[in-house]
This record gives sequence, C-alpha cells and structure tokens, in this order.
Amino acid sequence: MLPGENGYYDRNFLINDKNRFEKVQPPRMKNTTRSLRTFDWLKRDFEMARLVEKTIGELKQNLGKPVRVSVARVGRLTNSVALLNKHIDRLPSTKKIIVENVESISEFQMRRIDWAINFLILKGMSPKEWLIKKTAGIGRSASPKVNDYIVARIGSINYKEINKAA
Repeated sequence: MLPGENGYYDRNFLINDKNRFEKVQPPRMKNTTRSLRTFDWLKRDFEMARLVEKTIGELKQNLGKPVRVSVARVGRLTNSVALLNKHIDRLPSTKKIIVENVESISEFQMRRIDWAINFLILKGMSPKEWLIKKTAGIGRSASPKVNDYIVARIGSINYKEINKAA
C-alpha cells in the first residue's frame, strides 16, 4: 500500500517518519496578533466609566416601570458584558461607579414601590399594601425590610392630594 491511499496508513507513516513529517509540515507562523491586541487600559477605563455612568443615569431616570441596575444589565446596554465581567479589575473608575450604583434586590424593590405608589396616585386609586405589591411586582415573600418600607410609605401619603388628583 502506498502512502496517500489510506488515510490511517499515511498518518501513521508521517508521525513515525520524523524527517518526512517535518518536510511535509508548513512552516511555523509566529503569533503576531498578540502584539496588535494590547490596550490602553486607562483610556478604555475613562471611556467605559463615562458610558456606564450615562447608562446608569438613564436606567434610574426611566419614567416607565423601573428596571434593576445590575452589572449584567449595564453590560448588555453598553455592549460590553464580557469586558465588565472578565476585566473589571483593569477598569478601576468603572468598577467604582458600578459598585456605587448597582442595586440590591431590596433596594430595587423599594424603588419600584415608590414608582407603584406614584402610579396608583396618578390613576386616582387609593394605595393599599396588597395593591402596591401587585403593581410593583413584589411577591408574598418580600423581606421584612421591604414590608416595613411599604407600611411607612403608606403612612406618609397625604390622602388629600390623592383626592385632588382624581
């Protein structure tokens, strides 16, 4: 059997005959892409910090139903999920902005409660605890901190203003 007629025989022949194997192999290429991919991390950090700050501001000032500010959401909106997840340590000012502004679940629920109360007042409805939870999308298993916040907010509502709005 001649080399090249049978793939298995040809492969074994090339592997076992080192001289022929080296002659047949194409020349090794040097990896030049690594040198082209070096980044100016300070410049990138400055650009990302501005972009992340703008995105977080837009998320918090949204007039519709509130959206939670998280690293994943900011990453999706800025098209830089991988950068924020893998290289956040190389972007110190961006990391600082994200750490300061990312909301915990309870903080987000409280912001959504404020939105729900304002929404119900604009609709001319009297905000009750169950209605606030339903409008805000908070389940029965809300933390005691969130439940206390709802009770405190209901106690601070001026019902005369609700009647004037309606």
